[in-house]
Amino acid sequence: MSEVGRQSMNDKRAFLLGQQWYIRKDGLVTGPFAGTVVRRRIGVGRVAPNDELSVDQIFWEPVHLYPELIPYKKKRVIDET
Repeated sequence: MSEVGRQSMNDKRAFLLGQQWYIRKDGLVTGPFAGTVVRRRIGVGRVAPNDELSVDQIFWEPVHLYPELIPYKKKRVIDET
């Protein structure tokens, strides 16, 4: 990966970690949580790849669409399945 691409990814990760996120799991909405808390919850398995995230509770996306929030070890497991 080029230095520009790496910097862009780091900027996006910093932006996403700085957001306040809502988590929707099995229809139940919780939050808001800091991005660092969401990342930690993903890492320990409290938030699954198909659970959804939102910053505004209007637009929801599955966790797996935010690879910057998925810790490296967890990302390898998700990618391998």
